[in-house]
Amino acid sequence: MTISDLLIPILKERFPNSGLQIGTAPDPIAVFPPKHPLVGNVSIMDEGDEALIYIGEITHVHFNDYDEELSPEEHLKAVVNMVVDYLEELFNDHVLLWGSGKGTGGSRGQFEGVVPEDIPKREKLFVWSGPIDAVKRVPLDLNKLSGPSSKFSLLFFEAHPELQQYASMIMDPNSQEQFDLSVKVPSPTGDPERVIDIWVENGEPSLGFGAWHAHFSFAREKKIDDFDGLIDILEAILSDVFVLVYDFGGEYDGSCDVVDLRDPEALAEYLTGRYSSGAADIRSWGGSADRRVDLDDL
Repeated sequence: MTISDLLIPILKERFPNSGLQIGTAPDPIAVFPPKHPLVGNVSIMDEGDEALIYIGEITHVHFNDYDEELSPEEHLKAVVNMVVDYLEELFNDHVLLWGSGKGTGGSRGQFEGVVPEDIPKREKLFVWSGPIDAVKRVPLDLNKLSGPSSKFSLLFFEAHPELQQYASMIMDPNSQEQFDLSVKVPSPTGDPERVIDIWVENGEPSLGFGAWHAHFSFAREKKIDDFDGLIDILEAILSDVFVLVYDFGGEYDGSCDVVDLRDPEALAEYLTGRYSSGAADIRSWGGSADRRVDLDDL
């Protein structure tokens, strides 16, 4: 008797209209198609004495029972029950998922809409139905910004006034009366994975694009130490020369990185890197640089 023997009949009975696809080990023994493309498939692996569930490229979860008094059959039944209970919660949006797209995120059950404070900050958050935003945003009021956000906003909107239309505020974690700046610039392509994210948190401005982000520092004087560096990368993103690259066809198919095309050697370095298949899909903020490249293009 195996986990597959016990689990598959239960999955067919519990989730009859889910689009469930059945397989055999060592391949996934069961695959549920995604409800939302940014979450991805649920794939279940039979690992012998434990089950493993992959949720898209967000995270994976191990299921095992370490009660040494259980018989082998009782052990397998306990693992199967854990898997079924988890799936019930997941498909009812009661499992919070977080991660940046490389399978190293996490999950937590009994989710009722309130994101726990210990969830890593700025991780992308999901339930089975799709992405969620844990941050309460309010319209921008420059007079209510915290000191660091106010200083940063003056410089930032002087450099890029056209981006103020995308600005909002989030609660400063160190104050119940002041707010921090948040600017989310949508991609003209409509792809939510290409949103540019600029924010200030704990006195530190940051810039994000896709799964990538970087932090910048404040000086004690009037200017920000790395402000020119932040603006330089932002303008490169807006100009479609600082791009997302997704590995294609290799062991890490779909994994995301960034490449600065202003560096004539950067793309070659990526394609010949240790974790690259030698081919990649380029995705730029505005879409003008989108293409598939491989070593023959160098």
